[in-house]
Amino acid sequence: MISSISLPIVPDGSDPLAQLVTLVRPQAVHFCKLIEGRGNWALTFAANPSINFGLILAGSCLLIKEGAANVLLEAGDFLFLSRPSDYSLASDVNVSPLKAEPALAAATSDCLVVGDGQRCSVRIMPGYFLLNPDNPDLLTDLLPPVVHVATADADASQFRLLLQLVSEEASQQLPGRTLVLSRFLDILLMRVLRCLISSPEHDISGLLAGLSDPQLAVALRAMHKEVSMPWKIDSLASIAGMSRSVFAARFRKVVGTPPVDYLIRWRIALAKELLRSGEHPLTHIADTVGYKSSSAFSTAFKRSTGEYPRKYMSSVRN
Repeated sequence: MISSISLPIVPDGSDPLAQLVTLVRPQAVHFCKLIEGRGNWALTFAANPSINFGLILAGSCLLIKEGAANVLLEAGDFLFLSRPSDYSLASDVNVSPLKAEPALAAATSDCLVVGDGQRCSVRIMPGYFLLNPDNPDLLTDLLPPVVHVATADADASQFRLLLQLVSEEASQQLPGRTLVLSRFLDILLMRVLRCLISSPEHDISGLLAGLSDPQLAVALRAMHKEVSMPWKIDSLASIAGMSRSVFAARFRKVVGTPPVDYLIRWRIALAKELLRSGEHPLTHIADTVGYKSSSAFSTAFKRSTGEYPRKYMSSVRN
């Protein structure tokens, strides 16, 4: 009999959101220099694979992204961008922007001052962090391109407090710094996800949309808690208190994928984490994530990722 592996990446099996944040593991937070705009000014930020964020400390400016409406950012507002395409922060849409990255790198103090004026019109605390490279799409697929929390929103004060704490910790080399920063980032990300679930103006899908549906949430929690179970549509529908056909249709409409496909994606994500550690035999990993044999697991993994588990394990560990 194969003994399955306990999943250290799952802090609470009945809480899919906690599992998700733990699995994508936000890390390597970096605070850029403060940005102070004076008069007419504009900075453009190149597309990047990170999670970008910012806090408007004073004044106001515009967020400009091609194909989207401009967003007015005011003092106290929090901004969160997932793997953004090119975007600009500016006093006005008609100002020719400087490239932000070289301008920030060339600044000789902790604050980049831009613009043609004498008085400060806006002050911004920008930053970014990375995600676990194994499964970043689990999170980024759920996030809208821009999350804007206005200062009048109930959540805004929480984001301001969190970013203040993160900034203070990041600026010091104290014992336990890495652990403290990782916990703060977990909380920051969790607050963003909660904000998306609770705010009707956000168009959410995937796990977030499923958790906002009380009946589907029951089934999702069951799948996440017992990922190795041989789940069938009938049993999940029963847990959710629906007929088989109604459950299958509703899950696909709300979550955006059939229940079985959702479960496979989550299993493969867990398997990637276990393969990266290199500590477990393939047969044990297969059993832990719900496959009866290593060959069945290898086939499913190859279909999902394009490569077999052993090759994946070798590539991520080298």
